[in-house]
Amino acid sequence: MDDEVAKYTTQEISVLVGMSVSQVHYYDRLGLIPNLRRSENGYRVFTEKNLIWLKNLKIFIDSEMPLKDIRQLTDLVVQGKQQRKSVKRLLNII
Repeated sequence: MDDEVAKYTTQEISVLVGMSVSQVHYYDRLGLIPNLRRSENGYRVFTEKNLIWLKNLKIFIDSEMPLKDIRQLTDLVVQGKQQRKSVKRLLNII
C-alpha cells in the first residue's frame, strides 16, 4: 500500500481520529501535522502516515502533554533519524 497517496478528507480524518474538524485545522496551523499536503483547490488531504501521526497526536493531547513539547517532538521527528536520541530523551522526561 502506498502511504503517500492522499486518501482522506479533513472530515473523514476527524472521524477516524476522534477530533473535531476545527481541532484538526488548529493543529495543522500550529505545525503539528508534518507532511500534510493540500489539493489544487487548497483543501487538506491526508495519507495513511498522517492518520497514524494524528492518532499519536491525540494520545499526546489526551495525556495533557504541553503543546510546546508536542511541537518540539514533531520538529524532531521531521528532522529524521539523526534526532532519535533527542526524541527518546524528550519522551523519557514526560
